[in-house]
Amino acid sequence: MMKKLLVIDLFVCVMLCGCHGNNGIFEYLLTEFSNLFIKGHSIEMDGLEGCDTVPLPGDKEQIVASFLANIDTLWVQMKDSLDKHPKVNVGEYIDKEKFLYDPEGVYNMMYFYLRKDNIHSSIADCIVFLPERPSKFYHAWTNLIVYGKNKLLCWAFVVVRQDMDKGGKEQPPYYSGWNVIGKRKSTHEPFKIFVRGRCQYEFGSGGMDMIELMENETLYIPGFTYGVGDVYFIKDQHKLPVLSDPDFFEKHPLFNKYNDSTYNFEWYKKCVDKKKREFVPERYRYPY
Repeated sequence: MMKKLLVIDLFVCVMLCGCHGNNGIFEYLLTEFSNLFIKGHSIEMDGLEGCDTVPLPGDKEQIVASFLANIDTLWVQMKDSLDKHPKVNVGEYIDKEKFLYDPEGVYNMMYFYLRKDNIHSSIADCIVFLPERPSKFYHAWTNLIVYGKNKLLCWAFVVVRQDMDKGGKEQPPYYSGWNVIGKRKSTHEPFKIFVRGRCQYEFGSGGMDMIELMENETLYIPGFTYGVGDVYFIKDQHKLPVLSDPDFFEKHPLFNKYNDSTYNFEWYKKCVDKKKREFVPERYRYPY
């Protein structure tokens, strides 16, 4: 479908050039269409027919802002905790407490980063805590939102660009992609978002053309956690509905009700005894 649209668009460009006799129009449109594909900003992709992908005004910006706000909030919490323990080794403290504020293990990896210039160092010695709020070091956007009925639930794909130097041979910027669930009570309210940690993609500065591939892959990934367990048990994950299923939100157990006011995706299994392998359900505490 996308290839057919590109051919049609280029044909229109050529016709415009012939009609107006202006090569500038052709060059401008060709550049715009090229940027559309190079940047991965495609949303009308094969496989999403029948799904609600028309974003309401402000939803894309709000989801991204919430993503960054959660990182900032956790950074502030960790900074306050570090200030109370001025004599600790920062790397060891962060490594030890990395699941204290973010059991999913997604956001915490964004208020610090690992230097890669010394591969023989321990992880703690490679940890660098960001000197300022993470939102100053990251740029994020989303170009893929799939809505449930009434647009009160959604599944979005968020791309994050990291501009800081991690050390080592690779040069910034760095990119990562995340699957995100959104929940709200009405379309007049912002989404509260929940990141699905298992579905992270990382690639270097030469990988921007991979975003469209990642978006397509998202259609087939139900999105399990990796650091913690979901509160529901799945015998055969291959039988789960894919995101391109128009009834995805009705069929997937993530979106079954946990109780009268919450869904399964808002809960995780917290380990209270490693030896006995005892787990209790606990809600994610992300503020945004």
